[in-house]
Amino acid sequence: FRCTNKMILDSYKKFMSQTALILVYSILSLLIISFDRVTKYFALYYLKAGKFLSNFIDLDFVLNRGISFGIFNSDNSFIFCFITLLVFLITVYLLVYTVDRYKNGHKIFGEILVLSGSLSNIVDRLIYGGVIDFISIKYILPFTFFNIADVSICLGIFIMFLKFYKSEI
Repeated sequence: FRCTNKMILDSYKKFMSQTALILVYSILSLLIISFDRVTKYFALYYLKAGKFLSNFIDLDFVLNRGISFGIFNSDNSFIFCFITLLVFLITVYLLVYTVDRYKNGHKIFGEILVLSGSLSNIVDRLIYGGVIDFISIKYILPFTFFNIADVSICLGIFIMFLKFYKSEI
């Protein structure tokens, strides 16, 4: 086995590009989780009475014990625990899937968005007994509330679908 300068340089470039990607993924995840946590903190402590922003957006505190957009919202503890366990298991599966995709050289921006949003919502479930939602877009989704983590999850799923369909074409 003979090691050349080109081989060393190529290995170094690959290592640096992988390190840079891990750094970008980590920063992206931390920014999403931090922004979501900060906005939920303000919703929890300052939106008890609700705030009218415009004819388009309302801010109001809602504790969602279901899934995104209030689907399956219930005061039943069994249903809440079942949904929380299901969300946790799906998140673990997505984490394993994401690591595998990364190891195989794929970009995982969509997966990072979904994982970051899911982790932040799981924290809510464990601390508050439900997910803090506070954003309502009246004319598009009336009577539904969501948060920054939900936006991250939806955007991540959209990116993952685009990558899937792009690879199929």
